[in-house]
Amino acid sequence: MLTLKNTSTHQAIDYYSQSYNDAFQTRWYGKGAEALGLVGNIQDQEIFTNICNGLAPDGSNLGRERSRAAIDCTFSAPKSVSLCALVGGDERLEVAHRKAVEKTLAIMEGRYAQTRMRANGRHEAFGTGNLVVAQFDHIESRELDPHLHTHALVMHLTKAENGDWYSLWNEEIYQNKKHIGE
Repeated sequence: MLTLKNTSTHQAIDYYSQSYNDAFQTRWYGKGAEALGLVGNIQDQEIFTNICNGLAPDGSNLGRERSRAAIDCTFSAPKSVSLCALVGGDERLEVAHRKAVEKTLAIMEGRYAQTRMRANGRHEAFGTGNLVVAQFDHIESRELDPHLHTHALVMHLTKAENGDWYSLWNEEIYQNKKHIGE
């Protein structure tokens, strides 16, 4: 199951900073992340904060406007899978869940990553084919029940074909939410 929610910079930093110290539970994803040198585990709070603020990892300006930090795309495993994986100890299900999330993010990145740029005197959407995503695996619900889910924080940042960084235009992601969640 997939839920989407726009997330402010403050919300992203406060909520997701809770996961920094557990390298197993966090990781960068996307061609945009790679272009910024963000690979592997999320280990540096300052870098994460900079990205949430629409800055480069070193804090330099990427030249984009900042209206929100990201879209919180929460991918939830079915309850039966959560129980078998977390209570039953079947680690293969946790790995399968992470692989399913990565495959879904690859579809989002390839089909729906867009920005808006000025062309012909108006703003038009252009595909970019890259995302900057911070993933956070969680194993329990707010009620502390077993609940395997991944928060994929799709940053409001994408690199256009011209090499400049722009705000992610998330219209296609929201319009195709049901398809993406399947």
